[in-house]
Amino acid sequence: MQPDYSKSQRMEARATLESKNLIKHAAALQGRDVSEFLIACAEKEARKVIKEMEILVLSKQDRRLFVQALLADEKPSARLKSSMKNFLKHKRK
Repeated sequence: MQPDYSKSQRMEARATLESKNLIKHAAALQGRDVSEFLIACAEKEARKVIKEMEILVLSKQDRRLFVQALLADEKPSARLKSSMKNFLKHKRK
């Protein structure tokens, strides 16, 4: 099945006159109408935010500590056990 590329969804936003004029000017400089400009900018920023939030970046030291914690043969502390019980108790509600 082919994806639907029709522009059938509407989005609205309120802006100051200064912001509106700035956006109109930038859109005109790129040869786009305001809607095309706003969608392109919003999609670019949305992809950036999603990428930043979904990727976990660790420093060399962080990676070393993380791997050590995974490989450690330690029993859970009383505090961790208590936290887990509390979490499971609230999760069931």
